[in-house]
Amino acid sequence: MDAKEYIIRQFRWARRQSDSVLLDVSQEQFNWTPPGTVSSISAIFLHMVTIEDAYIQEAILDKPRLWETGGWEDKIGSRAPWRGENWDDLRGKELTLDDVAQFQEAVRAATDAYIETITSEELDRRVEFEGRERRIGDVLSMLVVHNLSHAGEIAALKGVQGAAGLSF
Repeated sequence: MDAKEYIIRQFRWARRQSDSVLLDVSQEQFNWTPPGTVSSISAIFLHMVTIEDAYIQEAILDKPRLWETGGWEDKIGSRAPWRGENWDDLRGKELTLDDVAQFQEAVRAATDAYIETITSEELDRRVEFEGRERRIGDVLSMLVVHNLSHAGEIAALKGVQGAAGLSF
């Protein structure tokens, strides 16, 4: 298996996992605000998608985020929960799974279009990322791990609400 096929498979498996935890989420579960400092499923899911948008569009392709060019803040009715920011204004905010899922479709389509062009040379290309220079292959690996980590967080939040977190 070559590197491109490996990356495509990693994204496919990560998407299966994150999709499976959201498959049967009710609107109430999606927006439930847990006690303490944990964010809602809606905030975590929106964060997952906005980070993929940022990693691919901004960090790797040096383009504006789809979030900005597509007017998604107005469509979804919330600001994007970026990494390292305070998400307190998202506590108690009602989002719809369908709206965030539409943004996810746009982001995934853009990610897939990019991944289809990947070469070994592209994976070795270095970009400025989180304050230092990194290989694109590393950035893509971090994105997969990031999304899987949040899928686990969503599964746990479903479990705390009495629903099955994972499908296995």
